[in-house]
Amino acid sequence: MSLQENLSIIDTVYGEAEGKNLGEDNFTRCTIDDVRYFGVFDGCGGLGARRYESASNHTGAWVASRVAACAVDSFAANEKFTFEENTAELLAEKISIFLKTAKENLSNNTGVKVGGSLSKSMPTTACIVAAKMNVDKNSTEKLRCDFFWSGDSRAYILDQNGLCQITKDDIDSNADDAFENLREDGRLTNVANADDKFTLNRVSANLKMPKIIICSTDGGFGYLSSPMEFEYLLLNTMQEADTPDEWNKSLNNVLKEIAGDDYTLIIEIFGFKDFITMKNYFYNRICQLKREYLPLIDDPSEDELKELWQKYKIEYNKYIK
Repeated sequence: MSLQENLSIIDTVYGEAEGKNLGEDNFTRCTIDDVRYFGVFDGCGGLGARRYESASNHTGAWVASRVAACAVDSFAANEKFTFEENTAELLAEKISIFLKTAKENLSNNTGVKVGGSLSKSMPTTACIVAAKMNVDKNSTEKLRCDFFWSGDSRAYILDQNGLCQITKDDIDSNADDAFENLREDGRLTNVANADDKFTLNRVSANLKMPKIIICSTDGGFGYLSSPMEFEYLLLNTMQEADTPDEWNKSLNNVLKEIAGDDYTLIIEIFGFKDFITMKNYFYNRICQLKREYLPLIDDPSEDELKELWQKYKIEYNKYIK
């Protein structure tokens, strides 16, 4: 089975808090030379974001998320995702060059305040995944994945064992605890930008299929009460849908109601023959999730949620180092 036969069956879920074409999120997804890559970007706007007449009066953050996506497309087409150690450094350099060029072209001499006294021009988070099919020595098909990120946009893996966060937020507190981070919202310590050197973190994995891989900006998961609820949102909308398009619309409708920010999720599916097969595969997991990790009442106390989180996070955090 080739990678081309395992492409996503759900489109990007995308919403803008301020109105059409005003959102500071962006995304990209494509397949080049048997490598499937996809990513999400959240321009770090804030109240001090400068607007540019030559960019239709959009903010630098709006520009940054779009320029970063273009940089990833250029990298995939030219330098290529090679799954080597230096890929993260080369990709960060490409994004930096594109952002600096955008800054120069827009005559940008000021920045956007991010994380206390830290000020950056053209700031954006980034979360990018590159995936390629490999066959191991036992002739078993594996999905070779590289995960790259800067900031608090995240990548997840979802299978019958549950949802796992792959990336570790670049924030000044609770980076290891997704539950507490929902309550304290740590400040960003590392984002792609046009001024200073930044880091693209990288984690690699060889994954057995089937798998769902998700990239999300913080608007996609940050308005739920717990990571368990995020998994339930994904699986419940899937189980209630009859087609990928219905799943897409259902997810979008729920997020539109609860999110107080732009949100972007890319959901890529690998190793499932069809939508019904995938629903059946996850049926036992959603039953387990409701039975073991979700509160029994609609308005649980913080102590009840924390107790459930302590059990749930064992699997959820298994990739976090």
